[in-house]
Amino acid sequence: MFARETAPHEYKRYKIYDFVFSHIRTFTPFSIDYMKDVSIKLSRKNEFNDKGFLTKVTYYESQTVTVDPTTLIRTVEYDNEILKVEINYNITSDGYVSYRDTKRSYMLDSDIYEEAGEITKRKHYDTVQALKEGLRRRQNVIDGLKLSVAGVIYITEATLGNITNVIEAEVLGIPAFTSLTIPVENYISGNTSPELIASIDGLSSVTFPWLDNVIPNAGGATVKQYAMSIISNAII
Repeated sequence: MFARETAPHEYKRYKIYDFVFSHIRTFTPFSIDYMKDVSIKLSRKNEFNDKGFLTKVTYYESQTVTVDPTTLIRTVEYDNEILKVEINYNITSDGYVSYRDTKRSYMLDSDIYEEAGEITKRKHYDTVQALKEGLRRRQNVIDGLKLSVAGVIYITEATLGNITNVIEAEVLGIPAFTSLTIPVENYISGNTSPELIASIDGLSSVTFPWLDNVIPNAGGATVKQYAMSIISNAII
């Protein structure tokens, strides 16, 4: 059961209550707008699946970003988890979302989640909303592709002694992605996976030697094969 007005000692039951403005009186976390009704801006951690769907958002009190002085790799550490939002999508035979279920869960002061602190809501999509969700999904795939490829360029090229940090890896990858501008735009706008996969496959390893680098612990896959697999795995 939720905290009751007759039991005020339960009012601080959920962590979110520590940050609610004093003029807001509530005995259930579900009436709180965790964007507007709190005194701090909660730090947000997004998680996506391989299809590009946002599947989980976790909110924390704060975050700390550190950058390694040599590799320039950024590390984000989150502190004091407050709530999480988990999203499940129902996909119809045409590859579009028909509805999604969103479950919000609020963490107790004891650092655990319980069923009483959860609520699930369903959002139905019309055709326009489904199309927009598809655009977001494929943009997320491309964003993930860029980050992942830059990561394996760094791993492989640093091992070879060619670069020392992730910025150099990004610089190596930019011309290849620039050459893919049109197929990437077509993919985002029209879900043209075969065209983009073929375009990646057509990139020259003479122009971009790192494409043939073998990624450690990846079953012998090269950077090019890895990039192609990201798009293939995102097909619905």
